[in-house]
Amino acid sequence: MTIIGVIFVALGILFSIASKTFPKLRLLLGDFSVVTQYIIGFILMLIGILFLYLGGTFS
Repeated sequence: MTIIGVIFVALGILFSIASKTFPKLRLLLGDFSVVTQYIIGFILMLIGILFLYLGGTFS
């Protein structure tokens, strides 16, 4: 669970950073708006934090 959580958090952070920094990546992913990519990144980070919590990382 912990590894999955770390992966999701990393993907969420990467997705949020890449939305503004790499416009070619936006074209590759279907040209979502920057706000939509921020929301998707935030949701991925929340899922990752949930997995980290369920894996017992914070206890």
